[in-house]
Amino acid sequence: MTTVRLLLAMAVVAALSGATKPMGMPGAKQLGLSLQDQAELKLTQGAYLDTLNSAYWASGQGEPIVPVLGGMLMKEKTFLNDEKTFVAFPFNAIWALGRIASPKAVAALKKYQAGKHLHDASLAIKAAELRIKLKDKEVGVSLREDASLFPAADHDGKVIKVLKRGTPVKALKFHIVNQKQAGPRGGKATFDRVKLLPNGPEGFLERAGDDFATIY
Repeated sequence: MTTVRLLLAMAVVAALSGATKPMGMPGAKQLGLSLQDQAELKLTQGAYLDTLNSAYWASGQGEPIVPVLGGMLMKEKTFLNDEKTFVAFPFNAIWALGRIASPKAVAALKKYQAGKHLHDASLAIKAAELRIKLKDKEVGVSLREDASLFPAADHDGKVIKVLKRGTPVKALKFHIVNQKQAGPRGGKATFDRVKLLPNGPEGFLERAGDDFATIY
């Protein structure tokens, strides 16, 4: 990445995320950034939560970003050479490829998993292959270990079942906020409504303190 682009990185990240940028600073379109440059900026630079939530942006780019993410994963250490920075890469790229769930995305994940890697991509592969098999973009697998499935968006309720990491589920509705309960790290408790595959039951998974989706 050129020196000029590095100097303008903060403005670009703000422009890409929809945040207000300083007056006079160019946005992403004005700079003519390639998809490669946008992905590197959003997924590997900035605060942890910003890079984590950029996984949603990446997955929304669809098939065109697959070779970009695959290439970034194959040289992941080049984006993690600053010990003082804490970002969500490579998880965000892996999650996005799992959500895109195309044959090329699966191939990129398997290539990464087969070599030396810093993050396990097996669940993203499992989720992507499940989406392809069922032809349903809303299915996936649970993200966290020992996740409690509640009958309502209420973490004080009786637990229906404790899910092992990688349990197949279908997302029914994302980001349901309980205004009366606090989340794990403050703020409002937030849930995703899911159905266990193949035959249920339905229930609610609470999001962790980072407020990220509960499934791959």
